[in-house]
Amino acid sequence: MYSKCGTPEEAHLSFNEVTKKDLVLWTSMISVYAKLGCSMECLRMFFEIQVAGISPDGMVISCVLTGIANSMRVYEGKAFHGLIFRRNFEVDQMVHNALLSMYLKFGLLALSEKLFCSTNGRDKESWNIMVVGNSKVGLDASCIKLFREMQMIGVKCDSNSLVSVISSCSRLGATHLGRSLHCYVIKKLFHENISVTNSIIDMYGKSGNLTIAQRIFCMTQKDAVTWNALINSYAYNRQSAEALALFDKMVAEGVKPKALVLDVLVSSAWGPLTTRFLRENWELDLTAGFLQHLYSVQVVKIFSGTQNGVLWSPSSIGVFADRLTGECLDQLSGSHRFAQLRVKVGLQGALVAEVT
Repeated sequence: MYSKCGTPEEAHLSFNEVTKKDLVLWTSMISVYAKLGCSMECLRMFFEIQVAGISPDGMVISCVLTGIANSMRVYEGKAFHGLIFRRNFEVDQMVHNALLSMYLKFGLLALSEKLFCSTNGRDKESWNIMVVGNSKVGLDASCIKLFREMQMIGVKCDSNSLVSVISSCSRLGATHLGRSLHCYVIKKLFHENISVTNSIIDMYGKSGNLTIAQRIFCMTQKDAVTWNALINSYAYNRQSAEALALFDKMVAEGVKPKALVLDVLVSSAWGPLTTRFLRENWELDLTAGFLQHLYSVQVVKIFSGTQNGVLWSPSSIGVFADRLTGECLDQLSGSHRFAQLRVKVGLQGALVAEVT
C-alpha cells in the first residue's frame, strides 16, 4: 500500500515494526525502493538480509537489479553483476532477464546481446525484453528483425513487444509490415489492449492513412494517449483545423490534455489558428516552471489553485518565441493570467520579455 502511494518512509517504518522478518518481507521492502530507483537503499538492504542470516534468492536479486536500472547507475550495476557471480548467488532465469533489462536500459547493447545469446538465456520474457529494448534505443530495424525471429520459432509476444514493433514500423515507414501487424493484432485479440490500439492509430496516421486511423479511433476505448495519437496524426499531415477541432472535442468530453498534445497543436497551427487556440484555452491551469529548461531563468510560479495540472513544455515556448506574430501577442497580452507571468530572462525570451 505504501509503495503504491510513493511513500517509502512509511513503508520502512512498518517494516521495522516487524520483529521476525522473513524473506518475503525483505523482498517486499526492497521492491518498494526498486520501483522508486533508490539503488543505494536496495543494496544496503541486500547486505542486511545476509547479516540477518537469510540467503537472498533470485527474486531479491532481481529487485536490486531493477532498482539499479531505474536509478541509471551504470557502475553500480556492473559491480553488482560481478558480485553475483563471484559469490555464486543463484542466477535463475528471473535474474538473467533482470540483467538483460538493466543493460538495455543503460544502453549497453553489446552486453545485453551477449547475455541474450548465452546458453540458457532465451525464454519468452527475454525475447520480449530485447524487442522492447531495441525499439527504445532507436534500433528499429533490429527490433523488427528480433520480432520476426520470435514468430519463426513460435515465441509468443506480449503487448509491450507489439507496441514497440508497431512504433518501429511507423518510424521506418514500413507500412506493409504495419498492416500485417494490424491483422495479427486482430487475430490474437490484442486490439482490446488500449496501448496496442494507440500505436496502430499512430502508425496509420504517420503513414497518411487518416481515414483508417479515425475509424479505429471511433471504434476503440479511449484514453488521453488515444486522443493525442489522432491529434498528432492530423498535425503531422498538416491538417491543423482538424487537429484543433479534435482537441475541442477532447476537452468537451472531459479528457485532461497533456503537454504533448499542447506541443503538437502549437507546433502545427500558427497564425489565426494559434491565436484562437491560445485565447480559448489559456484559462487551463498552467505552471511556468518548465521555462527554466529553455531560457535558464528564474521563474515565479504564476497560476495558483491548479486543478487539472496541465504543463506547457519547453518546445511549446520555443515555438511561441519563433512563430507567434505581433497580432497574437497583442491579443494575448490582455489575458489576466498571462499578465501574471513575471520572469527574469537570462537569454532571449522573446515572448515573455515582450509581454511583461
